[in-house]
Amino acid sequence: MKFLQTWLKAASLAALTLGAACQSAPTPPTYEANFDAAAAWNDFESGFRLFYAYLDRPDFDTDAVLARAETQALKSESSAAFADVLNTLLYAWTDPHLVVTPIPQDAPNIIPTSSDLRVAQRDGVFLIEDVRAGSAADEAGIRPGWTLTHVDGDPIGSLIDDVYGGLIDDLTAPQIDYAANLLANGKRGQSRALRFETPTGDQLGFILASPQAYARSLLDVPLVSTFRHGEIGQIRINNSLGNNDTVFAFDAAVEELSDTSGLIIDLRNTPSGGNTEVARSILGHFVTATESYQVHEIPSLEREFSVPRRFIEQVLPRDPLYPSDRVVVLG
Repeated sequence: MKFLQTWLKAASLAALTLGAACQSAPTPPTYEANFDAAAAWNDFESGFRLFYAYLDRPDFDTDAVLARAETQALKSESSAAFADVLNTLLYAWTDPHLVVTPIPQDAPNIIPTSSDLRVAQRDGVFLIEDVRAGSAADEAGIRPGWTLTHVDGDPIGSLIDDVYGGLIDDLTAPQIDYAANLLANGKRGQSRALRFETPTGDQLGFILASPQAYARSLLDVPLVSTFRHGEIGQIRINNSLGNNDTVFAFDAAVEELSDTSGLIIDLRNTPSGGNTEVARSILGHFVTATESYQVHEIPSLEREFSVPRRFIEQVLPRDPLYPSDRVVVLG
């Protein structure tokens, strides 16, 4: 199971959901004035420990981080405040699938869905490793190889610890990178002021729109686009790997390009990931016999009953078939 999905109940009305980051947030519920933070924490922690597949990490103390978060969470006077504590806590696992909803409008953008920069700390600086094509950052001319020095006027290095709300004493390298990406990609619906240093030493500043706007714009384009480059066909997935209608759109695209001598599958604009129905449907066009696709494990069953569960999912051929030795994939 890739992500935790459980309910956090506060009294009898307030409810929050932990789920996939690529899903849109529901309308915030009405919260009771007498929010029971202790009951909500107990419900959250028991569900989190049972269902979250990647709970135990070798690089930080899960129990210590949860204990610190509990101290903060028990001071919450509303479900909204409680959710803020949980989101800060869950950043520690650097897992974009791990999100508490409803998400406040001024919360950091969900990455990678609503992001246009990928940042990593290298040799003490925050290096731009990638820029999303067509995004505000791309159109501004920001390029891989630049270093990000300031966010909204502050040195980015001075902001990293604040992302984790004092819950972690010694941040790991993945946690530092995750915080840098949250900072670089700004808050939902808000512009961000970023300052960079180029490889030639130039200092450049930009005011960029929230990447959320570009992510939403993709909802208005076709699920799948097709192109012809002479005898070569190209199928581009427009961040729709989680939409089951893509199954039929991809079927039609393969049929349309079945007369080509080679095929490009373009996955370069799929930051939100997808689901296994769409994945199996795509793979089925390029296999001629049943093939093993992935291995599933459900840790919660072993945690609860001491009995592991593991099984293999398979892909079967689907018409129209296209020769796999004439296919390349761009990622």
